[in-house]
Amino acid sequence: MGGGRQRTISPGAEVIPLTVFVAAGHIAVPQAVGEANLALEDLTWIAETATSDDDLYAFARDLSAPDFPESFGWEAINYWEPWKANGKSFFKGGVVPTAVYFEAHAGEAEWDRAVELSDLEMALLRVGLPPIRDLRAAEVAPGPVANVAVIAGDSRYDATRGVVTAPGVDGWSLALTEPPVAVARTSLEELSADHRRFVFDLCGGLIYGFAALGDRWRSAHQAIDVPGYVLYLHTSETVSGESTSVVTPYLAPHARAVDEPVNVLWRIDVEGFADSANGDPHAANLLTGDAVFDLLRVGGMDVEAAAALRDQWRTAKPFLILEMKQARTTLNHLPDPWRLRPSDESRMVAALGRRLHGAGVEPGEYRADDANRLIREHLAPLALETLMEGIRRHDVSEVVLTGMEQLARLMDSAIHQQDDLSRVAANLSTEWDPLTRTAELSAETLQLRQCNEIVVEAALRLLDAPAEAKPITPQAWSGLLAAADAYLTATTLSERMYHQVAPAVINLSPMYELAVDDDSHPDASAWGLRNDELSRAAASVRLYGTQDDDSLQQANEGDDVEGAFQQAWGGRRRRTCSPPSPLSQSGRRSSQAERPRTSPWPKQQHGYVTR
Repeated sequence: MGGGRQRTISPGAEVIPLTVFVAAGHIAVPQAVGEANLALEDLTWIAETATSDDDLYAFARDLSAPDFPESFGWEAINYWEPWKANGKSFFKGGVVPTAVYFEAHAGEAEWDRAVELSDLEMALLRVGLPPIRDLRAAEVAPGPVANVAVIAGDSRYDATRGVVTAPGVDGWSLALTEPPVAVARTSLEELSADHRRFVFDLCGGLIYGFAALGDRWRSAHQAIDVPGYVLYLHTSETVSGESTSVVTPYLAPHARAVDEPVNVLWRIDVEGFADSANGDPHAANLLTGDAVFDLLRVGGMDVEAAAALRDQWRTAKPFLILEMKQARTTLNHLPDPWRLRPSDESRMVAALGRRLHGAGVEPGEYRADDANRLIREHLAPLALETLMEGIRRHDVSEVVLTGMEQLARLMDSAIHQQDDLSRVAANLSTEWDPLTRTAELSAETLQLRQCNEIVVEAALRLLDAPAEAKPITPQAWSGLLAAADAYLTATTLSERMYHQVAPAVINLSPMYELAVDDDSHPDASAWGLRNDELSRAAASVRLYGTQDDDSLQQANEGDDVEGAFQQAWGGRRRRTCSPPSPLSQSGRRSSQAERPRTSPWPKQQHGYVTR
């Protein structure tokens, strides 16, 4: 290491070889067996387009894997783009090719991204911020709004210690209007956690508020020459003798040049703002209306036009909803739960494919009993073995405790997200569908909850077994979740096929890639299941019936979903959710009563019950 320093690698750490090459011009770095090679511009692109904190780790891990075949692909971007698009995996099949050629011109993604960011590039110029090429990060969201990270200052290198101190980063949010508005998210580190969260949310809300003015904002500025607006937020308490407004604007002390943006500082009395806006969705619009009027007047807009925009701002859909709640028995702001990473999910699918290839299973389509036999003899046992082996690498009691903690985090996160979605649906105007997002949230929460429960249940069976003591990290936990998810999927499919409810077909490609699809030609005795319609109907009940922090728990326990079942299926919930009973009574499956199925745990005779 630099400066002759040494560092001890922690036991159980995974070392991924990665070499970054730097040159004065563009270079294409070839890959080598057993290591990942990137040019600096490749690393920069990965940093700009990664969707998870550990994407670089997973990409380098797969690229440097001992069984990765010989390959050719010019720049590393030609590897990165297909890896990211393929479930963050190079190969999902059980057969690894002997050699691979990665098609060139994946760098066209850079051109596509440049087009996507073109409006942001123009907005940055007009508000006086650096161009995209000099930013640390940039993203555009529907609205249209954007968030960027600007490098502040220079890095410092300590030659005696071999340590480089990275420069600071200033965050900005922009409304890509005409003219644009930039709101600074700097200096938040000095604030308390609650004030920092408030200012961060206020910045995000303001840019959506400006973007919502749309054509009225554009037409009102046609008569004046303002390239853009730059807004700084400063938090402080109201000072005696000064304005009692919770939002007080302060103008730049120097005269503005014609080609300079308008710079304005808003002093925010956070406590006063919170007290005034608490429980009132429209309060944020009213509290900031006069400050918006002053902002427009500084830009040279006449009184009548500025007043008209202020009135529209006040009566527009809320851009920020603030509710303060105190609960002695609730831990607020729990960390987010650890998620199942797509790269680990893909690795598990590939492991299943290798199992089938090694067992000599022929590629093709598998239905009904053949598919159930495939699950019972190969897929479910391997998933369970992988889960048990993963748990044994850690202190089993710590696995149980970690699983319980993750379940608490998950439910806390789901409750807050569900409540936020209910408020959004009731008060805000969005370019995305809150109902669709509610259905997605319910599915994601159910999947992650079931996977964590399976991990805990499996660990409880190993409490007295010898185990290793590797640390439990988010990456390691994702591997356990991937195995649990594979086992959950296998046992659920087995139950579906056993009871002939929503029959599925397992497709095994010549490269031993596994895919599960709904059976388009089910047996006449099978029962169809329109799960998407049911999910949206239940999500509608959940979305418009939640009011407080206990909403998700109440929805799980007391929601009346009979209407949703009646609308989706034309039947009652009790009958719809209990297909084995009427089927057996009618005799439609009597000839298949002894059909084997996969139970959730060995030595258990009862079937898998979806929690």
